[in-house]
This record gives sequence, C-alpha cells and structure tokens, in this order.
Amino acid sequence: MKQQEPSSFPAAEALWTAQFKDVCGRTGRCFRRSETRNRARAYFQGLLSPLERKNGWQLAEEAGERTPYSIQYFLDRAAWDAEEVRDVLREYINEKIGDANGMFVLDETGFLKKGKKSVGVQRQYSGTAGRIENCQIGVFLTYTTQRGHALLDRELYLPKSWTSDPQRCREADVPEEVHFATKPELAARMLWRTLDGGVKALWVLGDSVYGSHRPLRAGLEARSQAYALAVACKESGSRCKAHGSASIRWPEPSRPPTGSDSRRALAAKAPASSIGRVSRSPGQRKRDGSVG
Repeated sequence: MKQQEPSSFPAAEALWTAQFKDVCGRTGRCFRRSETRNRARAYFQGLLSPLERKNGWQLAEEAGERTPYSIQYFLDRAAWDAEEVRDVLREYINEKIGDANGMFVLDETGFLKKGKKSVGVQRQYSGTAGRIENCQIGVFLTYTTQRGHALLDRELYLPKSWTSDPQRCREADVPEEVHFATKPELAARMLWRTLDGGVKALWVLGDSVYGSHRPLRAGLEARSQAYALAVACKESGSRCKAHGSASIRWPEPSRPPTGSDSRRALAAKAPASSIGRVSRSPGQRKRDGSVG
C-alpha cells in the first residue's frame, strides 16, 4: 500500500482548528442564544490559550475585550445548563478515548480563596496546599485509557457550615434543593451517572476518603464494577503497615489465584515498601473461598 506523502497530512494548526470547531459545534446546542454561543467559543479558546492565569480579565483580554464584563456575564447570568455541557463532554470523551479497559479515578482538590463569599468556602484541609486553608473543595472524576486521559465530572463539596445556613446559601444563589452530601456521596453520584451514560472502565480507583465509605463499595458491587480503593487500617480490624489497606473487587471473569497462594503471588510482585494488607470485597471472598 502506497504511503501518503507527508504534505498530504493536515497541518497541526488545521487539525487543531477542525477539532476545536467540532467541540464548539457539539456544545452549541447547550447555548440557546447566538451571543451566548459566541461567548462560549471565546471562553473555550481562552482556556486553551497559553495564558499563565485564566481569570476574567485575562480571558477577556485574550478575546479582544476591554473589560471582563462579557466573560462574567457568560459565567454568571447567561442562560445555559452546565449539566448539559457536562453530558456533551462525557459523550465526546467516550467517543474519542473510551475503552472498557480504562480506569475511573476519584479525587478531590482544594481551591484557595480569600473571604467568605465563594460557595462552599471555609477553613478546611486542602490536599493542594497540604494543610488547613480557607478554600473550596471540588470532588472530581477523571478517566484514563491507553488513548488519553480527561476530566469527566465534578461536584462542589458544600460543608455543613453552608447547608445549615439557608440565608447564606440564598445570598450565594445555591439552589434550594441542594443539601449536605459527603465527598463519597458526591463521588457516587458522578460514578452512577457516568456508568449510566455508557462510559465503561475496568477499574475504579480512589483513596481512603472513598474506599472507607461502605455504601460506595456496595454500589460498585451491585453493578459488578471492579474497584481498588484504599481503606483505613481500622477497616480490616487488624494492624497494617504504614501504606494502609486496599479494598479490591477483581474484574469478572478475571480473578486472581485464591487463598494464600494469591497473597504470596501479589506480594512477590510488589515492592517491599508498598506492601500493606490487601482486602478484597466481601462478595469476592465468598466466591473464591479466600480470607483477608
């Protein structure tokens, strides 16, 4: 078969432009007015630009605006549905990099803030800063496959200091139907709608914030979804090394060897510094007759 001449391949700029137009076309249905669609396009382009900081002023300047008012209006007052945009994004990601052997990864991150007006802000631990800071916390679901990785979904964690203060919530335009939910509960919402949306993955991964939440693990078990989630040492009722424990449900039909042979095989492959207590899900232990 004759190879294409190098000159016949599209230039990087042309390829980028075509893909950008594709994304704008897909999301266009989420914005009812042409003005809003144009602002969305300018906003997307600003986010993809090499700007070091991407606040309202910088994004407006990148779009050729003299003030940030158009960007602020787009984000704060224009009529469009962020959940609908998220669903379009999920469809796009599944089409471009979807792979049943991929992985969902749950994690949260902190956004440092000053003042008390930003929704969900309070003094709380931020993994980003590595200490307690005045910040917002977002819970995120990411997707990684051999074809790439991308952000799939997000939820803002709203602490009880907010949900127990209706007046504060009203002033910040928090919808009345929003109530307190833990980070694992927010993670479960994202996972269920992603799986219901047709995105597939071999594993769900997360740290002990999520692994220690039994309803989340039970929900994954009910869906026969494999997972490897860290849990606190106290979960297993036994002492373990510094690296803690993991609750694992193996993919079907692939299962590891059972019993003590299984643990020896896993331990032989793992670095000595990383070995802790590995705990498979109760359903898996019952099926293969192994313990621990």
